[in-house]
Amino acid sequence: PSPFPSNGMSPSPSPSPSPLNSESDSSNSPVPINIVSIALILVGVIGARFGLWMFDLAVSQLIQERVIEEERGVVSGIMNAMNSNMDMLQYVLVVIVPRPQDFRYLTLVSYTSVSTGLFLYVLYVFRAYGYTLNSCSKYCRKQRPRPQPQLSLVTHIVNDEL
Repeated sequence: PSPFPSNGMSPSPSPSPSPLNSESDSSNSPVPINIVSIALILVGVIGARFGLWMFDLAVSQLIQERVIEEERGVVSGIMNAMNSNMDMLQYVLVVIVPRPQDFRYLTLVSYTSVSTGLFLYVLYVFRAYGYTLNSCSKYCRKQRPRPQPQLSLVTHIVNDEL
């Protein structure tokens, strides 16, 4: 009995030599792997995930400390809806711009959205805490505690502050 299938086809000839795997190279070593680039990408991904995890903790703490208890569900629901809409926008943009040559446009959209988020957060900090942050240097004599205002969604809607 033949070890080959009985479909009438003969086995394919041995592969032709390629520049990476030539027959003159007796060691048959694979393409060298650059360990530095792999380590850098892993450190970058781990650092980014750690930063995202810390940001999520900060957002949770801000919501628990600054939003009235009765309205936390509404605020969290709106926040989750906005996150889902931004995820959907990301998927739609990838479908609209699928070519790798146009990846720079998606990167620009991502950078712009992250920068807008940073700007809005800085705007929030200035409105909530004033133009000076609660940092006290060695020249500071006495630090007065600032009252922590509870943010109410109903108050903002009534006063047209949204």
